Amino acid sequence: MLVGQGAGPLGPAVVTAAVVLLLSGVGPAHGSEDIVVGCGGFVKSDVEINYSLIEIKLYTKHGTLKYQTDCAPNNGYFMIPLYDKGDFILKIEPPLGWSFEPTTVELHVDGVSDICTKGGDINFVFTGFSVNGKVLSKGQPLGPAGVQVSLRNTGTEAKIQSTVTQPGGKFAFFKVLPGDYEILATHPTWALKEASTTVRVTNSNANAASPLIVAGYNVSGSVRSDGEPMKGVKFLLFSSLVTKEDVLGCNVSPVPGFQPQDESLVYLCYTVSREDGSFSFYSLPSGGYTVIPFYRGERITFDVAPSRLDFTVEHDSLKIETESCCFTQAGTILAHCNLCIPS
Repeated sequence: MLVGQGAGPLGPAVVTAAVVLLLSGVGPAHGSEDIVVGCGGFVKSDVEINYSLIEIKLYTKHGTLKYQTDCAPNNGYFMIPLYDKGDFILKIEPPLGWSFEPTTVELHVDGVSDICTKGGDINFVFTGFSVNGKVLSKGQPLGPAGVQVSLRNTGTEAKIQSTVTQPGGKFAFFKVLPGDYEILATHPTWALKEASTTVRVTNSNANAASPLIVAGYNVSGSVRSDGEPMKGVKFLLFSSLVTKEDVLGCNVSPVPGFQPQDESLVYLCYTVSREDGSFSFYSLPSGGYTVIPFYRGERITFDVAPSRLDFTVEHDSLKIETESCCFTQAGTILAHCNLCIPS
């Protein structure tokens, strides 16, 4: 069976003429399973849409395309002729991002009691457009996965939809009807610099007015000596690309007694290990960093091998590991410990 291409909806007169020819014996003979019926209906919408962008396609149950047609541009009417009994699938294929219910209709054409033979309408109802946007890392063209994004009507608190960002930071809402909306982003750990934006949906898919921005990501770790947590170890943070103003929740004061060995490093801030030996930088923007551990008591200095850790924050929280450290007093090893920024 060749695939038919509709130049538009098939009118009732054409179907009637075909039936007359068949019944009068004029034209090619068909098998006992041959019929001539029209499967028609409407694409319906309560809001303005461009019906001419929508196609209706008829497939066999095995997925072979038999016929396709456009909708009438004024009212969404369509008609597809059928010449065989059997099982078929009728599909609506709108522009990407447009939603309809249903999207497919299964047909069992028996020539007697099916919806096509009985002249019933098969309708597809429009349920909305798509809204697309991005959550980006500050200063970067990409963003993180896992940020929750919600959509609500402007001026209200009730969420209409929620979704999470995909790798790269993209998100999308579907089945959104025309109107003005707010888009809000939240995350349990990461700080957001731009947590909301707006979007206006008219008669097509829409993009968020501006991207949402994650200010930075948390970096954490722990330090232990002979398996015991170490409290009070300072971890100094350096970077040649990130400024102090971009780092949140970190002490920017100088550390007394610390002498940098690498003058190319630009000091940003420091944090201190807690009772359980853990430490964290609350919010670091994407970029490259160096952290140097430092501990100084009245008689004891704290040396670490390696003496510095280089790491890169991309679009996620970060935990890094290193192997060994030791207490020394006048060059004597007093204890062995592990410095852990777990991965």
